[in-house]
Amino acid sequence: MTAVEAAAGAEVNVEGVNLSLTDGKFTMEGMQVTDRANPTHNSYTIAKLSTSISMTELLTKRVVIDKILIGEMTLGEKRDSPGEVYRPVEEAEEPKGPFNIGDYFENSKQILDYLKKIKEYLEEQEKNKKDPEERSPAETKEQAKELAKKLGYLKASAANLLVERPTITIRRLEVAKIPVDQLGNFKVEATELSNNLALNEKPATLKVTSDKDFDGSATLDFVNKDARHALKIIAPNLPVAALGLSDKCPVDISEALADIDFNGTFSSKDLKMPLVLKVHGMKSAMRGDKGIFGLDAATSQEIFKNITEMTLSADVHGTMANPQLKVDAGKTLAGLKDTLLAAGKAQLANMAGAQLKKVLADVPIPGVGDLLDGKLPTSNPADILKGAGDLLDGKLPTSNPADILKGAGDLLKTPGVTKPDGGESKNPLDLLKRVTDGDPKETEGDDTKTKDPVGGVLDKIRL
Repeated sequence: MTAVEAAAGAEVNVEGVNLSLTDGKFTMEGMQVTDRANPTHNSYTIAKLSTSISMTELLTKRVVIDKILIGEMTLGEKRDSPGEVYRPVEEAEEPKGPFNIGDYFENSKQILDYLKKIKEYLEEQEKNKKDPEERSPAETKEQAKELAKKLGYLKASAANLLVERPTITIRRLEVAKIPVDQLGNFKVEATELSNNLALNEKPATLKVTSDKDFDGSATLDFVNKDARHALKIIAPNLPVAALGLSDKCPVDISEALADIDFNGTFSSKDLKMPLVLKVHGMKSAMRGDKGIFGLDAATSQEIFKNITEMTLSADVHGTMANPQLKVDAGKTLAGLKDTLLAAGKAQLANMAGAQLKKVLADVPIPGVGDLLDGKLPTSNPADILKGAGDLLDGKLPTSNPADILKGAGDLLKTPGVTKPDGGESKNPLDLLKRVTDGDPKETEGDDTKTKDPVGGVLDKIRL
C-alpha cells in the first residue's frame, strides 16, 4: 500500500485484496484512509471495491479499467486507533478580497485548502493540455497484440507504444451509496477519470444524486479547444445547519431549509457562477449591531425577526483559490419587500423599498440623461433601449436600472406616444420618456387600468 499511502499522505488499511492476472479481476475489502487533518477518523472507508483490468492494455504501458464498482463508502468514520500522518495538512492562507470565506463557514480552512489544490491541479493540467490534432496516435489493441507476437510480451510491454496518453484510465466509476448526515444517501457516477486529464480522449464527468433530490454534475474538459469546465448543483430542502455556517456570519439562522441553484463555468483563471439561494421555514436574527444590504442595524434586526423566507441572488467570481461573492442587493431587497408585504409588515416593506430605490439610483446609465433631454447619445440609441420586452411583460428589473431599457425592438412595436397635436409618435426619444415617466393622461385613480404598457410595472419600480 506504499503508493496509495504516498498519494493519501496518511496511513491506509485494507482487510483483504484479491487479484487474478488470468482474467484481470481485482477486489478489495475494508479499505480505510486516515484523515490527515483529523487522524482519529478516516477520510473515507470503502466496504468493498471490485473491478476488472484490461490485460491487453497493459502491453501499451497503460492501465485501462472499464468499470469500478464500490458498494458503500462512508465519510468521517472514527478509527479504532489514530492513523499515522505522513504529510501534514498545510494551513491555507485566507485570501484577500471583500468576501472572507472564514466569516461564513466554520470549516473555512479545509475549504480553502481544497480549493487551492483544485486551482493548482487545473493550472498543471492546462500546461499539459494539447489539442487532439497535436497528439501522437495511440496504438490499438490489435497493434499491441501483433507486436507482442513478434517481440514477445516482455519486450512489447517495454516498448514505447503509448505516446501522450494517460497511463491510468477509469472509463466508469460507480459508488452505490454514501450516507451523509442530514443530507441522505448519495450515489456517484464518474466517467473518463485518469492520472492526467489533460491527455484524455474525452472530457471527464461527474454526476452526484441523492434520495433527497440533490442533483449535482461537473465536467472537466481539457479536450475541446477553448472549452470551460462546468459545475451545477441543484439542492432542494437542504438543512441550513448542514452548511456549517460560522458564528461570524452576520445573520444567525437558528432554523431553516435552503434551495440551492448553483450553475456556471470555471477555469484555472476565473469563476463565472450565478447563485440563487432560497431560504424558507426560517427563524433568524441579526448578530451584533451591524446592518445588511445598506439597511441600518435596527431595521435589519426587525426585518429578519419578521420573515420566514428570503431569496438571495448573487454571483460567484474571482478564482478557485480566492472566490468572491457579489450579492445582487437589488433583487434581494425586492424579494424581501414582497415577503414583508405578504406577511402584512407594510412599514418594514416600505423601509426595504426605500433602500431598494437608493440601490437602483446609485447605478449610472451612460447616455440616458442626454437622451431624455432630446439629444442623441454618442453611442447607438438602440444600445440604451435593449430589453424593454421584459419590462413590457410585467417583469421587475434587476438591480441594474439599465436592464429596464432593454429591447428597442419590442418597445418600438408598441402603440406610439400621443403628441400634443393629437398625432402619434414612434420617436425612440418619446418612447423612452414614456418608459421612464409613464403616461399620466391614460391613468386615472388607483383602480383604473392603464393603457400604458409599462405603467403597472413603474408603480412597483418607484416603490
